[in-house]
Amino acid sequence: MRGLAVVFLVLGLLWIVLVVVALLQIARSSELSTPMKVLWVVIVFFFPIVGTLAWFVLGRRIGDPFRR
Repeated sequence: MRGLAVVFLVLGLLWIVLVVVALLQIARSSELSTPMKVLWVVIVFFFPIVGTLAWFVLGRRIGDPFRR
C-alpha cells in the first residue's frame, strides 16, 4: 500500500510540474494576445487535467482570433 502512495505522489508532482510549464508557456507566448492568454490560463486553472492536455495538444497550434 505504501508503494502505491509513492506512485500517486510522484504522478501528482509530475502533473503539477506540467501545469506550471503550461502556464509559463502561455504567459511567455508572443503569438497570443492578452485575451487569449487569459482564456488559456482560466482553462488550465479551472480544468487542470483537460486544460493542460488541451494546451500541449492544441494550444500552441491554434490561431488567435483576437489578433489581426
